[in-house]
Amino acid sequence: MSIVRKNHGTGHSYYIDGKKVDGVTTLLSEGTPSGGLVPWAAACVAERVADMAIEELDQLYDLGRDAMIADLKRTYITKRQKLAVRGTKVHALAEKLIRGEPVAVEDEDEVLYGHALSAVKFMDDWRVTPLLSEQPIGSRAWAYGGTFDLIGDISGLVGAPRRALIDYKTGLRKPHWRTALQLAAYRWADCYVAGDGTEIPMSEVGIEDTYVVQLRDDGYDCYPVDTGPNVYAAFLHVAYVARETRTADAWIGEPTVIEKAAAA
Repeated sequence: MSIVRKNHGTGHSYYIDGKKVDGVTTLLSEGTPSGGLVPWAAACVAERVADMAIEELDQLYDLGRDAMIADLKRTYITKRQKLAVRGTKVHALAEKLIRGEPVAVEDEDEVLYGHALSAVKFMDDWRVTPLLSEQPIGSRAWAYGGTFDLIGDISGLVGAPRRALIDYKTGLRKPHWRTALQLAAYRWADCYVAGDGTEIPMSEVGIEDTYVVQLRDDGYDCYPVDTGPNVYAAFLHVAYVARETRTADAWIGEPTVIEKAAAA
């Protein structure tokens, strides 16, 4: 009996007692509206074409119409993967800096280093004492897995210390409301998995507050997030919708053909 996160390439999967289960972010992407993704994806293609040199455009046209369309359609997927890798790198850099470990930064990662320094500044400003970081969580009752960024004690606020679940984001926009569902799923999971594989009930962690820290290369913004039972209930509804609509095409049958009645 175990909860396991398995990494593969730039992605990962979750298994509970040997059975693959859905990841929290997968359920959210499949079960919530993605209206904002459409204009973002269109902008990715438009920006890529607008920034191309004439030689690059010629190479794209030389592919032929179908291949050119297929190439452009992959633009937003490639960019989304790069953003995911960027977030992972920022988390790794920030964790090392917070622990006081030396880090080697490649030239292309200099901006990411600025994001990581902003994470350290947040920890200093808010006087955060880290307790747990990058721990897998799981729910047997609802068959999902995930990994939270940080749980720590905050002593830099009035009424502190307060134990908080903290999530880092590296985008430029205010966090989407979907983030509240994501963090509620972590907070109310059955347990987290310690380094030695021991499963510790999340109810024993004692989380009191939840925050999203939006990291930039020149600072940060910290947003309080509601992850109460009502938000968790909303996440479970989203998970249900995500799973049920995977076979939604079967809800609509084939056209019905009727035979005309013979004339009297």
